[in-house]
Amino acid sequence: MHDTESATMETGLTIGDVAKMCDVPAYTIRYWEKEFNDYLAPVRTIGKQRRYTDDHIRQVLHLKKLLWEDRFSIRGAQRVIRNTSSTPIALVGNKASVSDTHDLALHLAKFINDYMTNTNTIPTV
Repeated sequence: MHDTESATMETGLTIGDVAKMCDVPAYTIRYWEKEFNDYLAPVRTIGKQRRYTDDHIRQVLHLKKLLWEDRFSIRGAQRVIRNTSSTPIALVGNKASVSDTHDLALHLAKFINDYMTNTNTIPTV
């Protein structure tokens, strides 16, 4: 692995960060990783810790919408994902994509504001 890849993996968001940002318990995200392993697969550090990117956050929010808001079963959500692009934001002209992007921006802004209020530093991604 290259040094830049290692550095990127070490500085991504933790599962705790993603859980707070997306308002989804960490254990639920871990479960979704097992059920949607071709869709949601964060990189792991050398120490086996998960590291999430912006794309992973979008995927978690997409799963949250499918499972909790649209009330799909796990199998139903798997079919939806299999029949659409692997990145929900990439669906051009889809109103849900715009909504997902907007939701992500709101979650990120709230998370950064809360984080900075509590620590006076900016998290590295």
